[in-house]
Amino acid sequence: MAAPKLTFHVPPDASPDQVLLLVERLSEEPDHRFSSNRELLEFAEAWNIDSRSEIPSLAMAIGLLAKSDDGVGISETGMKLQSLKPLVRSDIAHFMLYTGWSIEQPATNVSLWSYRLVCDYFWEHSPLDILQATAILVEEVINRSEQVFAEVPGYSSGAVSFSDKSIRGVRKWLEVLRPPVIEGDMFSRRYFCPPELLLLALGYVARQTEAEIGIDLLLTPQRRELLCRVCLLEPTALDRVLDWMLPLYPEVVEPGTRTGAYGRFVRLRKMPELGDLE
Repeated sequence: MAAPKLTFHVPPDASPDQVLLLVERLSEEPDHRFSSNRELLEFAEAWNIDSRSEIPSLAMAIGLLAKSDDGVGISETGMKLQSLKPLVRSDIAHFMLYTGWSIEQPATNVSLWSYRLVCDYFWEHSPLDILQATAILVEEVINRSEQVFAEVPGYSSGAVSFSDKSIRGVRKWLEVLRPPVIEGDMFSRRYFCPPELLLLALGYVARQTEAEIGIDLLLTPQRRELLCRVCLLEPTALDRVLDWMLPLYPEVVEPGTRTGAYGRFVRLRKMPELGDLE
């Protein structure tokens, strides 16, 4: 049996207003399970949510919905997201999108690989006129896909589903971030981000770079850059945002015990999780 075709497209129909509204409505009935995708879409339509399969599919990909023997319903992660302040939910959803693909399972959540690549391209070329860069970026994603997925079952270099519509799918999620990164058609790195996002990003960077709990973590240039990419931050703003974030989560992270010529240190008391933000 042939492997399923890999899907690189980021659907603009699965926009933040639609996905987060679905999560909000499902959180009001946390124990309800839907036996079929059709039943879930009918529920969504009753709440004026578009009855498009891309919406629950994306919510499932980033862990906001879960499937069990009883059917599909809101996940524990979805409930935790809904419990956060409304102003930060979009940033935390962005974090889930940005970090939702891994090289260990390359055929899973392939559209989230595209999402990350588009965000990285925007960040690297900031300030950027998105409309002017669209054709180049589409070509970049298609070319890079062969480098990453050539050996992955289901990949075909001549059938990569990515276009300007896919970039609009990413853009919709970035347009709702606060502070903003997109104004008009221009993307620019920001000088602040919610501390909740930076805390989760710190945990992501720690895992990616094999940092250890309870040991001073040196914020090397590589780690600092990765933090800024995830948070879409201007690198010169990182220390200021860290200074804001550290006192808010003393049970999770604290300043390192060392300072000096090597750079700044922090110390994780535990790996940050979504539940730490409540």
